[in-house]
Amino acid sequence: MKGYPKGSIEVPPVGGTILVVAKIILIYSTNKRLPTPCCRGDSLGGNVCLKQIFPKTEIEAEIQYPIKYTEFTLESIHELIKDEPRLVHSACLRVWDRVITASRIQVDPMMLASHVNEQDPWMFLQITNVVGEDVFKKLYFVRAEVIDKTIDYKIAAQLAVAQSFPNDLLLIDLLMSNPYKLIEETKRKSHLHKYRGYGLLGTVFQNAKSCAQKLGCNSVVLTAATGTLVPLFEQYGFNVDNTPTGLMGHQLGVSIPMSMRVVRG
Repeated sequence: MKGYPKGSIEVPPVGGTILVVAKIILIYSTNKRLPTPCCRGDSLGGNVCLKQIFPKTEIEAEIQYPIKYTEFTLESIHELIKDEPRLVHSACLRVWDRVITASRIQVDPMMLASHVNEQDPWMFLQITNVVGEDVFKKLYFVRAEVIDKTIDYKIAAQLAVAQSFPNDLLLIDLLMSNPYKLIEETKRKSHLHKYRGYGLLGTVFQNAKSCAQKLGCNSVVLTAATGTLVPLFEQYGFNVDNTPTGLMGHQLGVSIPMSMRVVRG
């Protein structure tokens, strides 16, 4: 996402800009074997549940101009990596953290540390080799851009979400920004808080929880950019991970992994 740093979650007060992403440990891979899609063809139709997390109807009701949608799935991850390499590798660290802290697989947390500075979005292939199965089961990315020549900033929303190892629904990236509602600099809560949103954070989280239940996931996971966001996310059922990374992130007030357990019916 141009103009927005990766590796953080930024959520101003309700109705503000929302950015949900995660940091990663980077890995270099020369074997670019694609993961096996969980559904034949893994087309948009195979990702209906993930696609329904995105509040398309609500956003279109707020934007009175045509909207262009760019979409990628697991099958087109090559193209997604070309378009948003940092976004993909940001998802990888969250998955790697879950391998270390939330799975039964015993790994050396530092075994991939030599690749930290490579910034390779294909890291998930190395994690797949470690765990012995594809770490992304499903993936959906969508970017909504307003078709209006009168404005420079055109991104109205963006979502990236995956069904990931060990059995999570991973919120990778969530941006809600109304390009017609620029916030005055003196009223911005942070350097990321440039445009007002749509007040849809609760809707997105509820949609994510419902999708996780349908997919049989155990948790919905994300990473908070700052400690000030922790109370906000806790209102929606998320808790700071009781792990070394969770405790350290909470103490430092940055990059705080959070999870919400999913109760399946």
